[in-house]
Amino acid sequence: MNTMYKAVLFALLGIALVAAKEVSVKQKVEGQVHANWHYDLTEDAKPASAFDLTRAYFGYKMTLNKNFTGRVMLDIGRINPVTSVSVDSSFNASTKKDSRYVAYLKYGYLEWKNLIPKTAFVVGLHGLSQFKYQEKFWGYRYIYKSFMDKYKYGSSADLGLSLKAKPVDKFAVNVSVINGEGYKKPQDLDGKYKAALGTEIHIVEGLSTYLYGDVMPYDDAETQFTLAGFIGYKLKKVWRLGAEYNFQGNNKGKEESELHGVSLYTNANIKKVDIFARSDLATKDSWESLETVILLGLQYAPIKNLRIAPNFQITLPAADDADPKPKIFINGYFKF
Repeated sequence: MNTMYKAVLFALLGIALVAAKEVSVKQKVEGQVHANWHYDLTEDAKPASAFDLTRAYFGYKMTLNKNFTGRVMLDIGRINPVTSVSVDSSFNASTKKDSRYVAYLKYGYLEWKNLIPKTAFVVGLHGLSQFKYQEKFWGYRYIYKSFMDKYKYGSSADLGLSLKAKPVDKFAVNVSVINGEGYKKPQDLDGKYKAALGTEIHIVEGLSTYLYGDVMPYDDAETQFTLAGFIGYKLKKVWRLGAEYNFQGNNKGKEESELHGVSLYTNANIKKVDIFARSDLATKDSWESLETVILLGLQYAPIKNLRIAPNFQITLPAADDADPKPKIFINGYFKF
């Protein structure tokens, strides 16, 4: 290596060291695992019981300084059922269900705070505000999804741009323009975007409300729109009560196809033990046909990042002639 190359190399190294001192970089590897054992009390259920690892998240977060943060997160779960085709040595094709775990990119974004005072821009594949507030208030995502996530009102993450603003302590707003198909799918051939607006309002101490709306046009079909409202009361870390109503018109662009739903949930905390209950009422097109879900259980947290939750879940299907579907679960969660 000649003298000129050495000089250039050391100059570049010096610049890199100076830059590293000026940028306060914080790095974090993060992850979660959701698992359970369950017993299906429905008659002739197959399998009657099983251990299952339902979800795992693995990611990396880097904070360059107080204004810039980058994050990547993988979402690992089963694709079930997926039909795969195999061919034997005699070229005979056969099909079977494939229940292996697959990994999706859940997050891949950059957040820029205070470009405008008291705001944050998020660009890339990031979490959305549609049911994030309700999910956090419910608090047991590893046991059961929040209502709009469960009944497919929208995706928890998508590719696009969001602006988060909190001009005062008691009010926050989130505006998003995203692909609309969710983080597992690319933008459709029509190139239509979903626009969303969420507002968080804290009226008095412990009482909070969240209002949300979005619109998503479909080519040669009706424009889908969603409206949701949430109200919750939290008495410090002792007790909380939440209620939400959700509506989606022209579901998937189909004229007069409507989704309605109500979710009620409560929680009481006694030291390391939570007692929780939830009831969901979901319907499509008509309130005369309701699916009802009831959850009752408790959660024990021996340490901060570990949770164990025995619980009972029962689904009462909308069809009058369908049998109830009761199940017993022991759910587990840990994160790092």
